[in-house]
Amino acid sequence: MTAPPWTWSTTATLNDFRFDGDADYGDNRIAGLPKAFGISELRWNGADHWYIAPALQAATRSWIDHANTLDAPGYALVNLRIGQRPQHGWGWFVEGRNLLDRKHIVTTGVLRDARIPPPGPAGTQHAQFLPGDGITVYAGLEYRPKP
Repeated sequence: MTAPPWTWSTTATLNDFRFDGDADYGDNRIAGLPKAFGISELRWNGADHWYIAPALQAATRSWIDHANTLDAPGYALVNLRIGQRPQHGWGWFVEGRNLLDRKHIVTTGVLRDARIPPPGPAGTQHAQFLPGDGITVYAGLEYRPKP
């Protein structure tokens, strides 16, 4: 069975996690999760099981604190994968991620309220914004046994 020449796949996660009438946070969003995250890929399948697949990966902003006073901005990244994937036997791929070298925050710590300084001496606070990788290249092999 041959793959169609073009395939489009998308995966998305929508999050609407909130406090429910909390005494401190009311109905605020729970920190640490973007409201939406997704990846969309358009894949061209060529002769001899070759493929090329550009993709867009995106996330909306996410709150750092439950008081919803400090947030990490959303981001959009461009990725590209090429390879050869036969129906059985060995295949390979090379994938480039964040090809436009966008600075982005991939995950964060979570605080109760960013306006309240943490306990302890100055200089002992932990970083809350964790950066994503710049341009990155991955390569791999995959094996598909005969059915």
